[in-house]
Amino acid sequence: MALFLDVVQGVGNTTAATAVSLPDLTLPSSARMITRIWVTGVPVNFNVAEPFSGYVTVKSEDCGIAPLHIPFEIVPGFITVAAVVQREPHKWVVNCPCPGNTKLSFQTFVDTTQAAATEVQVTVEFTNGGSPFGSGQVHMKSSEGVDALGTADDTAISLNAIEIKASRLHAIWGYALALQPTADQACPTTAEITSDDFAESGPFRFAWNPEGGGIANMASGGVDLTIIETDRSFKSPGQKQTLNCVTTTRDAMTGNGFAGWGVVYS
Repeated sequence: MALFLDVVQGVGNTTAATAVSLPDLTLPSSARMITRIWVTGVPVNFNVAEPFSGYVTVKSEDCGIAPLHIPFEIVPGFITVAAVVQREPHKWVVNCPCPGNTKLSFQTFVDTTQAAATEVQVTVEFTNGGSPFGSGQVHMKSSEGVDALGTADDTAISLNAIEIKASRLHAIWGYALALQPTADQACPTTAEITSDDFAESGPFRFAWNPEGGGIANMASGGVDLTIIETDRSFKSPGQKQTLNCVTTTRDAMTGNGFAGWGVVYS
């Protein structure tokens, strides 16, 4: 078994929650397994009140890879002076069997409207048979849009629910960001995941990685995408499951913020 890589490059979108297609990618005739996929997005012109976040969808008529929504690494906003820290992308295990000459299509979404389009790359890793990353195909689905955070202390907001057909939940990913950071203010939040479809009862609460504060005339503190690994089963495996997320602002903010999330499952 050998690991092979190919990549597509394209211009992302500027309008929030609007799809822009990237170039298609056709794998060689010897491809038999898509093992991992990761995405990068680079803001070309970074502006105030334009943090960069969103996701890429992967689809194919040749294999059952969908749904697969892969989040970008986050670039937080800034106060008056930008200092972008570009994070290394998380390499997401997919383990999707595929025939030779499989064609993959990609669409990119951003959470907030951008003055200038981003440059987006999608890297696809594949083999000519098998996977070194365990067995079993994995899917990913996002909330397909973000919700505004509360600006007062301890304000809880219900994010968009996610519906999937799954046997097991493997991870939650997400983020909470200030739209335009304010000096001497941070964006700490907590999250609670609930579902009437979970087989086991018990709490599922955690903190999103906090966006740190900053002084005037500088960038806000950096923030990484939050990834919470888990292993939760469902009452009716393979049937429709509904998952909910409530995010609570833990420190008052002058400006608006937003949060988005997604799930990894099989």
